[in-house]
Amino acid sequence: MPKILQSVSKEYGFKKKDYMVWSKKQEMIFTLFVFERVLDGRCYIDITIQFKPFWVDNLLWDILQMPENKNQPVSLRCVGAFSVNGCVLYKET
Repeated sequence: MPKILQSVSKEYGFKKKDYMVWSKKQEMIFTLFVFERVLDGRCYIDITIQFKPFWVDNLLWDILQMPENKNQPVSLRCVGAFSVNGCVLYKET
């Protein structure tokens, strides 16, 4: 699944990091969380699509006195422990 997800996401201008597919469009970040699990011998996929303004993590890092995070790769805003969760656009389990 991860290799398929990575190749398909590239076609649409998205990047993949760990379990997440993300894209920065102007001043917004869009994230797609994909989790797969097996239960009772069946495979299930959970999907969540979120968005957030790019500046919101900068504000959090200013408050937490972590300004060095602003210079890290954009993917930190998606998978970092000290980042703001986006607003859910779509969720399916």
